[in-house]
Amino acid sequence: MLNTDTELSASESSNNVNDKYFKMMIASVDEAPPVMPLVHTCDCFTLRNIVNSKLLEPSPCPVFNENLVYYFYGRPSYRLGDKGLAFNTSSVYPACFIIDPTEVNVLTRIFPFDSGAYAAGLYEKHIHKKAKKEDYQFETNYEFIQKFVKFFYNSNSNYFDGKTTIQRNEIQPCAYELESIYSLINTPNGEQFDDRCYTIEIQSSAPTQIDGKSLRAIVIPDSIAADEVLASFLYDNEIEAITYTTTRVAPSQLTPLVIAKVRDFYLNKGVIQ
Repeated sequence: MLNTDTELSASESSNNVNDKYFKMMIASVDEAPPVMPLVHTCDCFTLRNIVNSKLLEPSPCPVFNENLVYYFYGRPSYRLGDKGLAFNTSSVYPACFIIDPTEVNVLTRIFPFDSGAYAAGLYEKHIHKKAKKEDYQFETNYEFIQKFVKFFYNSNSNYFDGKTTIQRNEIQPCAYELESIYSLINTPNGEQFDDRCYTIEIQSSAPTQIDGKSLRAIVIPDSIAADEVLASFLYDNEIEAITYTTTRVAPSQLTPLVIAKVRDFYLNKGVIQ
């Protein structure tokens, strides 16, 4: 059995390699695109509680065994777990908060993909079996995210649409973390996972106040837009409501519609072109 000093030395060596082939290469990027909004998706039942408390509060995370709020950078890729069942009640339909990133200051962890899917082993065809999710962890600041977007996508628009501009042969041969990320971004249809495999995940251990300062807009089903309490909250805080029309459908199938609504909002606001 290795002694503690040897174990620490091996761990430090691994970190140094990852830094050299991953973090340092991203950090060296120049002229990164502007920071994008954060998005948080939940069902409308949860939305009602958030509006009532005016807080996005951390909740238990089984992957990291701590209370966290999860966001995606720019792109609302989260899908509600409905097992493909169709519903005819708006309580289970998705709502998406579009949040000013300056109002989320506590960045606990950042990954280039959905860490839950990583923990479930869904990316094993793209990542070496000895790799750890921590090998892919970003520096906890928005500048690193912006440089990552520049490295792989060149622009916020390409990032939102999942279109890489870098070629595989442009990635340094032994930069295996970058190679794996490239593979995930460009994976063909038919895998067990969806576009969360290339959407940047942000975790925060701190609550976020939900008001006119932090919330740029909210995407909701039109079936709840006229609710008196919700409508009053949006009006009083001058928050734009972006609505979508629903039918009897599995809530997870509405995610592409929510993404399209957010894309239109970004185009109108100049976030993407």
